[in-house]
Amino acid sequence: MIILVILLNFFTISKTVYVSEVVSFTSQFEDKSYSANQLIGKPNNFVEYGTSLSAWRPKDEFSIKGEEIIVKFEQAIISKRIAIYQNFNPGAISEIIVYNQDSSKSKNIFSSEQFLYMGEEGNIKIINIDKSVDFKVQFAKLSFATNRIPGYNEIDAIAISDNMEDSFNVKINLTSSDFGTYEPENLGYRINSEFAELAPVITSNESELFFTRKYHPENIGIDKKQDIWYSTMEEDGQFSEAVNIGEPINDEYNNFAFSITPDANSLLLGNVYNKNEEPTAGFSSSIRTANGWSDPEEIVIENLERTGKYSSYQLASDGQTLLLAIENSESYGKTDLFVSFLNDDNKWSKPINLGKDINTGSYETSPFLAADRKTLYFSTSGKPGFGSNDIFYTKRLDTTWQKWSEPINIGNKVNSDGWDAYFNIPASGANAYFVSTNNSLGYEDIFRIKLPDGLKPEDVVLVSGYVKDNKGNPIEALIRVEDLQTGDKIGKARTHPVSGKYQITLTKGQKYGIYAEANDYIAVTYNMNLDSLKAFKSIDKDIVMFPIKKGETIRINNIFFEFAQFELLPESFPELNRLVEILNKYPELNIQINGHSDDVGTESRNNLFSLNRAKAVSNYLTSKGINPKRLKVKGFGYSQPLINDTTEEARSQNRRVEFLILE
Repeated sequence: MIILVILLNFFTISKTVYVSEVVSFTSQFEDKSYSANQLIGKPNNFVEYGTSLSAWRPKDEFSIKGEEIIVKFEQAIISKRIAIYQNFNPGAISEIIVYNQDSSKSKNIFSSEQFLYMGEEGNIKIINIDKSVDFKVQFAKLSFATNRIPGYNEIDAIAISDNMEDSFNVKINLTSSDFGTYEPENLGYRINSEFAELAPVITSNESELFFTRKYHPENIGIDKKQDIWYSTMEEDGQFSEAVNIGEPINDEYNNFAFSITPDANSLLLGNVYNKNEEPTAGFSSSIRTANGWSDPEEIVIENLERTGKYSSYQLASDGQTLLLAIENSESYGKTDLFVSFLNDDNKWSKPINLGKDINTGSYETSPFLAADRKTLYFSTSGKPGFGSNDIFYTKRLDTTWQKWSEPINIGNKVNSDGWDAYFNIPASGANAYFVSTNNSLGYEDIFRIKLPDGLKPEDVVLVSGYVKDNKGNPIEALIRVEDLQTGDKIGKARTHPVSGKYQITLTKGQKYGIYAEANDYIAVTYNMNLDSLKAFKSIDKDIVMFPIKKGETIRINNIFFEFAQFELLPESFPELNRLVEILNKYPELNIQINGHSDDVGTESRNNLFSLNRAKAVSNYLTSKGINPKRLKVKGFGYSQPLINDTTEEARSQNRRVEFLILE
């Protein structure tokens, strides 16, 4: 035991502690970016030195009186070194005093009257603390003679350490699962040109690619500014020759797309379109129709506040979660990442800031929330990286949307020494699409790279199929996804206006109900349990809709009973509530509820069993206000099986409840 204690002491890990609070300061350049509070936490602008919005910059660049700041460290420790991360114009530090927890003890550890201009390039000023400082340090006061240097002085962070060997070097927070042998693939001349290709948007099934192209001679408008182009994936895995998407999405002004819904039938577009007039700030959506794309319509968000010039957006795969990169009074600096949700009244909620785990005093932009609704990819200049803006990823840790894992730089196979953004992936997570100038054919080009497992989001299910009537004709419909446990509507999609095809993504760990809505039709719904999903999966599932007319029999799929009982389980309520809505919408509709059983047991037992289950459904409907005179019940036992077989699968299909439209 003694030996163990000695070994533990020998391998004690050194501790580096950063600023947790700014107690006071003489001035700051702005209230957010360049503010004193930018000193809080780890350095933002190291590995690369240089001016940074995420650093403290005093208001005056040539202060005769000098500047002063008092900071508190997140923990009091016996300190042997202090480091000041001078990211821009170092050399102004004139004095440093450290204090214990209650400021009853203090020590001047650094004083200098010497003029020492080092140029603009930053450095880490490290000062050894004398052994006479035998108290735990928790506060420090730093004085700056900013008149010593030409231009503004900027400090990114301050840290103390209990280790005399601590060099305080800052490393890029890289993933342990890098791209390895995977290399970026330029998508070639079918997509890229001598002009600039930007902002790739890939559909969930990776079948279509939309992007922005600048100054191309085939762009619409006199100045050929920015237009949206698209391409389709061919059988050989390559994209077809890109085509201008045309009017009404493209016009003579700057046009660009941010995202496309998983059904590939709704595009999210930059700006608010004003016919024959210059667009205004905001964003719009366009829906695929039988004749092309619809006129873009403005998307309205409650209490949306924008104070900055730049913004970007992404509509998540559920069609009900909107990510925004905007600047307003709640930003920590410049553009921050926010989230807004689609309410039951089809209005978008006031945006919520995603918090300081992600946002900095600099620019956060181009958010992309993966299909798992947890993994977020974004671009920022406020964290250590390879260039001005790098792409990072993080994981949402709870339902508040305020807590995220520490963002990780995805590495220099994608990030360069320039401005990197617009990371986009399909539902499978197999590939990533991004923009780069490295090895480009002209200006910015679109590249594709395989994603290693460590950089992929959590696995999802991609469900696709066709919505048809009971005679096989395609129907244009709205697809709804609900949580069977809560009844909440958690996703929606549109069918293709001609083919009736739909596509949705579902995350693991839930039980879903999926159905379609169309006027004068009722859909047969189905359920899906993804509690045990192990890998990405594609599922084909058609939805059949029945016209609301006399004589039609429609199966009620998503109702559940206790085993061998006729008491309804709560998971049944969403489906039955939907039947209540239909009966209220069509007050002349009368139905007969039919119960059916499997072949196990006697005929009399099965008849009674099926009748009682039908009565349970009828009783629920009347409890919700449906007139009992509109409802009849009947139990058929095993007299009308769907499948003549004795397997458990067949029996589960035969145990069912249907309703017959009487009039």
